[in-house]
Amino acid sequence: PKFCAGLLKHIYKMETTGNEDEVELSESEKKLATKMYDVFLYVKFCPAISDTGKFEKTELKKWCVNYVEAVTANKQLSIGLYYLGRILASSPKGEDGLFPHETVREAVEQYCSYESFKNGFVVEIFNLRGVHAVNAGFEEKSIANDYQEYADALRIPFPKTSALLQKISDEYSRQSIDERQVAEHEY
Repeated sequence: PKFCAGLLKHIYKMETTGNEDEVELSESEKKLATKMYDVFLYVKFCPAISDTGKFEKTELKKWCVNYVEAVTANKQLSIGLYYLGRILASSPKGEDGLFPHETVREAVEQYCSYESFKNGFVVEIFNLRGVHAVNAGFEEKSIANDYQEYADALRIPFPKTSALLQKISDEYSRQSIDERQVAEHEY
């Protein structure tokens, strides 16, 4: 967690009250920040997964607490929570077949009251899809249905997680409709 927070410290400016002086970076500091950003952007992981592939519930809680403490100390809570959302979006499915993993759901419930966390989680879900072919919205509809299923199943035990997954499902449904309309007008 401290390594991730340390990367953010070198990549992003501190959250300010407006009274601080602007610090100008040298060219070498700018290049270093860019390289650190690339590392942080392209390395995908979900913390607290053991060597055997099992989630360590207490480790994830501890990791998140230490990470949030570190970004708070760096005066970067908002951007830190955004990246926490992105990190946790890399979660595998849970033992019950639902996304995200049961252990991650608890963390999502804890941090989902922060808008920056939610934005990071949603952005990463869409980014994880990667490059894809346009197919008249069929793939988006299928993905929307998957996230709708997750949202429905988690509505009672994990309401904040469910609402976030519902938002993702709604966006994929909208994309499906848009792509279908484009496909209909092309022929």
